Amino acid sequence: MRFGDKLPSVRSFSKSRGVSSTTVLEAYRLLESKELIEARPRSGYYVSLRPDPRNYSMAPSGWLKPTATQVSDTMPQILNEIGSDSIFNLSAANPDYSILPTRALARITREVLRTQTDSLTSYGNPQGLFLLRRRLVDLMLERGAAANANDITVTGGCQQALRLAFEQIAARGDIVAVESPTYPGALQVLKQLSLKSIEIPSSSKFGIDIECLAKAAKKHPIAACYVMPRCSNPLGASMNVDSLRQLYSVASDFDITIVEDDTNWGLGFKTNSAPSLKSMDTEQRVIYCSSFSKSIAPALRVGWVIAERLTEEVVLSKYMHDMGCPALPQMVVAKYLSEKRFSKDLERMRAAHANAVSELADAVRRYFPEGTTPVVPSGGFTVWTELPANVSGGQLREAALEKGISIAPGTTFSGRDSYKNYLRLGWGGEWNETVGSKIEILGKICKTMDRSSR
Repeated sequence: MRFGDKLPSVRSFSKSRGVSSTTVLEAYRLLESKELIEARPRSGYYVSLRPDPRNYSMAPSGWLKPTATQVSDTMPQILNEIGSDSIFNLSAANPDYSILPTRALARITREVLRTQTDSLTSYGNPQGLFLLRRRLVDLMLERGAAANANDITVTGGCQQALRLAFEQIAARGDIVAVESPTYPGALQVLKQLSLKSIEIPSSSKFGIDIECLAKAAKKHPIAACYVMPRCSNPLGASMNVDSLRQLYSVASDFDITIVEDDTNWGLGFKTNSAPSLKSMDTEQRVIYCSSFSKSIAPALRVGWVIAERLTEEVVLSKYMHDMGCPALPQMVVAKYLSEKRFSKDLERMRAAHANAVSELADAVRRYFPEGTTPVVPSGGFTVWTELPANVSGGQLREAALEKGISIAPGTTFSGRDSYKNYLRLGWGGEWNETVGSKIEILGKICKTMDRSSR
């Protein structure tokens, strides 16, 4: 059975196997304790994604020192490869159009163009369409956080939200703590703003190492901390409630502003995922950033930032950047959210992603050389992979490009040129034989590199 499949009811299983209901229930509870299945209220038992028994702490010890933020020159190349007819992309964290609500969006767009002509031909509020902000208030309640529409600023995706956030909370030369490995777009923002970064080890099971963060904060004046508490990029880690509380406590003790990147909300494979860090914010210490790029459509470029006490400054900065986001995408997203189909569409996407990353990880285990370890994420559609120590992710990328395959080497996800024997593989659509064949090609290349470097 695959992720998301429903197990037979206790009664029907008992009848078909000729055993007592108590026996079946005990068996289900045992499977649940091993995180192989999960119980959904008033629905039954479902297959969970196979857990990864190892806890990966990627960053070496002794890193807790701030440095000038650097970025890899690989990411611009990866972005240029998106949409290329000659390159099969396994590098970008993009959902495939085939599992996005494209038909609904096309219908809604036609309707908006037909009925909202006046609103589409005039300047809008730089803070964003009020109707959309009202929809976002409702959405934030689902994420456990009470928000005011007047505190929400609509942005051109989460990338701009991060930029607007850091512009207000940190000045040139300030220190920002980041997860390691981390989202390269965040590193790019820090570099452009001339901010220093201090990389905090993170694990695929628990997320950012809070104890290390506290140690770093005792030695250095950390102004802000950037985290992706749910389905982090590239590890795919999700923090539990206790870890979120501990993180908030450390931030409060050391007066650190947290920038929460919640772009991957709703993509976690477990139904009982933790609330947002913003839901625990009693001091207006968390600046919340998110978008619909991974869940509705990347091309719409609709995101938002909740900055509360800094909202006025954020809106002014937004006005100086671009005078406000285009009206059409905002109207389309607002209408889409009003149709109450978002949760159902997300459920379908999660099932596709969970199956794809499970198949992808299995293919890596099957085709790559011994010593290769894929990390099955808690959600999303990327698989962080450790290669044999003597294999370079960057060299593997170069060899793969010659075969028409794009991958993201591990060095892309650190400002210290680290993770040289790592890579991130991503596939945002339904699993198919073509993807499997590309992984097989990568595995053959990697085996050749492994043998030749011994």
